[in-house]
Amino acid sequence: MLFGFGMSAQNYVPFPAADAEWNEVLHIGQPTSQTNYTYTMQGDTVIGSMVYQNIYYQDTVLPTDARYYAGSIRHDALAKKVYARNYESLPDNAEVVLYDFSKSAGDTVFVGEAGLGPDGAYYIIDHIDSILTGNQYRKTFYFSGIDSDNYWIEGIGSTGGLFAPIRPTPTGFYWWYNTCFWQESELIFMNPLFNDCFPNLVRIDEATAKPQSNTLTASPNPTLTGDILLEMEAMGSLLNAELKVFDIYGKQIHHETVAPHQEATRLDTSRWPAGIYIAAVYSNGQPKGKCKLVVK
Repeated sequence: MLFGFGMSAQNYVPFPAADAEWNEVLHIGQPTSQTNYTYTMQGDTVIGSMVYQNIYYQDTVLPTDARYYAGSIRHDALAKKVYARNYESLPDNAEVVLYDFSKSAGDTVFVGEAGLGPDGAYYIIDHIDSILTGNQYRKTFYFSGIDSDNYWIEGIGSTGGLFAPIRPTPTGFYWWYNTCFWQESELIFMNPLFNDCFPNLVRIDEATAKPQSNTLTASPNPTLTGDILLEMEAMGSLLNAELKVFDIYGKQIHHETVAPHQEATRLDTSRWPAGIYIAAVYSNGQPKGKCKLVVK
């Protein structure tokens, strides 16, 4: 759960410079399909005199470890702006504003080419609010003529996805969402529209399919007894594997080391407050499988 607050004096929360991950989902209607994917910030590159962080795309449903370069971003903390280049919709070698967190209510935000958003219209800030997430108050920016579920969060980006401000919108029924944001392997933000970082639509031909080896599952889920079994086929073969559980505010509430060949573990949640949690399996500090836990 996230809490909204009126504007008050607060420190600016900068955009991440390393170890960041955005879990996103693309939903397409008529015919219905869904793609779950992740953007990760890994490594940097120098272009001219500027240092950019590299962003990689990875599908989280297809059984592949392939990652693809998606573009690069840089953050100007003094100007409170985030810039992007090499993203698929941008001209070669063009740098554009991706986010501008320096503006006030009523201001026009100039992003992308010629300052226009992806649909050829300027972003005008309707109002600015604040939420508490990741143990910090962060400004939230809402825009005129844009659905209130699609807003910017200081230090995180758009709830419509990392590249939403400059992403072209195809004709038809397309919806993008940033479901979760992680920094330094800690859950910082979960979109209140979702109760899972990787929501899935199950097709008929998938209903009886065997889960992938990197799928972390929980049962019973929700739990009423305080006992949850977590299973992941590949968990015991991961190097330096560990299990962490986070509450919805990103606070780590459980940690354990995964033994070699261990494919399951039981959690005693009887002392946990009722609510939603995220369990994640890591290998050498990198998340390999995640799932939502519901404690009633």
